[in-house]
Amino acid sequence: MNSLFTTPLTGSCGLLLLFADLNLHASELSVTSEVLQISITARNAGTKALRLPELQSRFVLTASCDVGFEAETVSLGIADSRKAVSAAEIPAAGPFELTLTVPATQVGPVAVHSFCATASGVGAAPHESSLLVPAVVSAQLALTCANASDRRITYVSESVDVLLICEQERTDSDTDMSDSRTDTAAAN
Repeated sequence: MNSLFTTPLTGSCGLLLLFADLNLHASELSVTSEVLQISITARNAGTKALRLPELQSRFVLTASCDVGFEAETVSLGIADSRKAVSAAEIPAAGPFELTLTVPATQVGPVAVHSFCATASGVGAAPHESSLLVPAVVSAQLALTCANASDRRITYVSESVDVLLICEQERTDSDTDMSDSRTDTAAAN
C-alpha cells in the first residue's frame, strides 16, 4: 500500500521539475501597442454605433529565444491582415517596431451611443471631446525559435485601444477665412 502512495507522488514531482526546468530558459515575446487616435465629425444623435476607418496599428516588440535557439520569424495578425518578419529583421537585443494596416472592412462597428452627436449632426457642440474605446481589435503575435533539431513557438495577444476625438465640423465661412489667410501668406 505504501508503494501505491509514493509512486504517484514521485511521478507528480517529476512532472513539476520538468515544467520548472522548461521555464528557466523560456523564449519571450513582449509587446505594447499605441492607442490609435481617430478624429470624427459631429453626427446625428440617433446613431448608436460608428464604423471606423482603416487602422494603422504600431507595435513595439522585444523577442528572445531559449538558449541554443535562434529567432526564425515573428508574425503579427489582426482579423484577416497579416505580417511576418524574418530572422534578418529581428534584432538580437532590444525592441523593434512592427506596423500593420487593417482595412475598415475588417473592423467591426464600435458602440459610441451619444458621443459626438448633436440633434442634426451639425451645429451645437457635443458634450465630450474624446472617448477611449478599449480593445477595438486584438493582435495575435507569434515568435518562432528554432535550432537544428527543434522548433518552438511563443504566442502573445495584445488589445488595441482607440481614442476617438470629436472634431467640430467646419462651416463654409471657416473654410473661406482659412483660404484667404493662406492666399495672403503666399502673396507675402
